[in-house]
Amino acid sequence: MRLGGLAALPLVALAQPGIWSRLIAGYEGDDFFTLGMAQRIGLAVIALALLAALFVVAAALSRLTVRRARLGLGLGLGVDISIRSVFYGALITLAPQVFYTYYRLIIPGLPSQWVIRWPDGDGLLTGLTFAADGRLAEHLVTAGFWGLIVAAIWLHMPHRPQMRLIATLAVLILPSVLSVIPIGL
Repeated sequence: MRLGGLAALPLVALAQPGIWSRLIAGYEGDDFFTLGMAQRIGLAVIALALLAALFVVAAALSRLTVRRARLGLGLGLGVDISIRSVFYGALITLAPQVFYTYYRLIIPGLPSQWVIRWPDGDGLLTGLTFAADGRLAEHLVTAGFWGLIVAAIWLHMPHRPQMRLIATLAVLILPSVLSVIPIGL
């Protein structure tokens, strides 16, 4: 059941109150909806391909590093989540350049430029929550991160379905808890 973590990605997102207000409003004013249907499909395919590649790389690294080292459940899960977080940080840092390159293909006249920059501390923290005023892209970034965490839990607890369920439910609640913590302390 290795797809359990990936299948939990929509659950992570849909369990958050911040995302419901935007879904109901139809992400009014979001840049994504200024594109034509074919352009939106292309952008969605790129986003899903990047997320799928991240999940595949994270799973392969988990098997190579954690399982081969025979770490215990707690330490192994901690190391795995750390590795996944680093790769996730790299993805959210580099992905804007991929998307900007796509925009240059579909929107004539956009200048050639680098849009890569490392998110600051507040940007990383807000990327862990589903803000009620968040854009579709921000919500996808957040769902991707928490989906990676759920996938790590499922990978490390293959024969412990009750523990997987409890840990997955905790991950579903955590973004809501983080969204009420004041950021920028």
